[in-house]
Formats: sequence, C-alpha cells, structure tokens
Amino acid sequence: MRFPFSRFVVLDQSMEPAFFEGDHVLTFNWFKPKVGEAVVVGIKGRNLIKRVVKIIGAKFIIEGDNRKVSSRVGLIEASKIIGKVILKY
Repeated sequence: MRFPFSRFVVLDQSMEPAFFEGDHVLTFNWFKPKVGEAVVVGIKGRNLIKRVVKIIGAKFIIEGDNRKVSSRVGLIEASKIIGKVILKY
C-alpha cells in the first residue's frame, strides 16, 4: 500500500510555466486521475511531472506543458502514475 502523500523536486523544464526546475511539489497518491491534472509518473527509473491530456480505458496519455522541451511519453498504464500534484512550494 502506498502512502497517501509524497514529495518531489521538479528536475526539468517540461512543465513550465506551471512548474519550474527546482520547485517542490506535494502529491496525493490515493486518487483517480482526470484530464487536465498534473501528475507525477514513474518512467524508466525517473519521476516526471506531466499533465493528463486524455484517458483511454485504463490508460492515460500524458504530456508536458512546455512542448519545446518535453519528451513525449504517450500512453501509460495507471500503475505508472504515482500521484496528483496538489501543492507547489
């Protein structure tokens, strides 16, 4: 079972201007993702902040807000989503 909350530090520029490199964020991990929400996903050993842009069944299409520098993640399973960003500090 996961903890209800987690903390992360933004490590790239893929979500600018909403989140900048070095920002700290708090996630709520017991939730069902919705389109438009910023989430932290665990992909290839890294934790990335992305936005849910579409839901297809039990899978999610996620992208960064800053299309110039954001890598395309594409379709992911719900199990890759760690939590919904609820606070930037």
